[in-house]
Amino acid sequence: SSEDQTIPMLVTGLKGLKVIDVSCGSGDAQTLAVTENGQVWSWGDGDYGKLGRGGSDGCKTPKLIEKLQDLDIVKVRCGSQFSIALTKDGQVYTWGKGDSQRLGHGTEEHVRYPKLLEGLKGKKVIDVAAGSTHCLALTEDSEVHSWGSNDQCQHFDTLRITKPEPAALPGLDTKHIVGIACGPAQSFAWSSCSEWSIGLRVPFVVDVCPMTFEQLDLLLRQVTEGMDGSSDWPPPQEKECMAVATLNLLRLQLHAAISHQVDPECLGLGLGSILLNSLKQTVVTLASNAGVLNTVQSAAQAVLQSGWSVLLPTAEERARALSALLPSAVSGNEMNVSPGRRFMIDLLVGSLMADGGLESALNAAITAEIQDIEAKKEAQKEKEIDEQEANASTLHRSRTPLDKDLINTGIYESAGKQSLPLVQLIQQLLRNIASQTIAKLKDVARRISSCMDQELYSKERSASLDLLLRFQRLLVSKLYPADCVGQVPNTY
Repeated sequence: SSEDQTIPMLVTGLKGLKVIDVSCGSGDAQTLAVTENGQVWSWGDGDYGKLGRGGSDGCKTPKLIEKLQDLDIVKVRCGSQFSIALTKDGQVYTWGKGDSQRLGHGTEEHVRYPKLLEGLKGKKVIDVAAGSTHCLALTEDSEVHSWGSNDQCQHFDTLRITKPEPAALPGLDTKHIVGIACGPAQSFAWSSCSEWSIGLRVPFVVDVCPMTFEQLDLLLRQVTEGMDGSSDWPPPQEKECMAVATLNLLRLQLHAAISHQVDPECLGLGLGSILLNSLKQTVVTLASNAGVLNTVQSAAQAVLQSGWSVLLPTAEERARALSALLPSAVSGNEMNVSPGRRFMIDLLVGSLMADGGLESALNAAITAEIQDIEAKKEAQKEKEIDEQEANASTLHRSRTPLDKDLINTGIYESAGKQSLPLVQLIQQLLRNIASQTIAKLKDVARRISSCMDQELYSKERSASLDLLLRFQRLLVSKLYPADCVGQVPNTY
């Protein structure tokens, strides 16, 4: 019928068929549906032949488009008075109204049967999108081709010249595009996460400058007050939305600044600055505390994942933050650590391993340890000159606990500045992993004793264990350097 429906009703003409794609036009509209056997059905208004059956007659029930019957169609799209179909092997067919070159055949003639788009021959198209009078096609090589009306710069062309046939869009060839979409007079394309990039200036969204970070810091502190997990009552939804939006904006600014290699000093985010410390404290608290709303915590964690190199700029600082998060007791069980804190531990461990950071830290630790030992030897020699020979054994005894104390505490002075060497951090991670291992062994024993299914046991490895294993390999390579191997024949 032609009567309006206020509730969903089954399209009885397709009953018994498995539909895999459907598309609706606008205005004097048509509807297209694809079934799992690759057939296309159309119904609705038939002006300009957009139903694909040769005439301009409309129909009120689905009818098969016979011209597409053996082409194995997988997707359909409807524009304004025209239709598109995509085959399984990547060919594109268009038909309907031809004004504004929307069909891509190089003319403005109306086409009443599905017609192969010659301009995309040789390309395997994996997706298509239709606006009112323009179209996009995405190939398996991540190329985006467009055609049709350009009155609103739909093709990034400020000359507003209509494109009669498909042509690749400029500036997207290196972006690894994975998806496309069209609004009535808009074009959208998105890339995979690993290729995400953004400019330093995007109206109303990104403006990488000190004032932006100052305003975001002020706004973030205001809207997240009382949201650190300490309150028994959840905040109003408006406050939650503002907090998430502010964190998302902060993430965008940080990502833009890092991808364009902007010096943090120029943004007021230099090492030790008040602004950096304020932002860092707020974001880390929201990302790690127990009791923080999931939406807010996820947004804060996304900020750290994108911007840790700015918010936690030095390996020393990340090591100290990690040390503070790790359970201090030897019997501490990380199984009881909150998800937020676990995220922070994994993030910091990952950042310490990034870009050869662990090897650099090991080299620095070894250098510092050697310097410390040499300094102690010098001090011992000076004492031996001043003291009697009889006190030498006493000096030797006093030396051992000093070295032992150095290893146990891991704190040493370098140029008057106290620092946290790698040894102490590794010890904490070892204690932490040991407690996890004991807990898991107990769990295994409990499962065995109760004859529980062993397959339910998680074999997932933590980021902390990955760091310890890498540290082990690096340390062994330092103790037994490769250049020594083979110097003496027939020896290891």
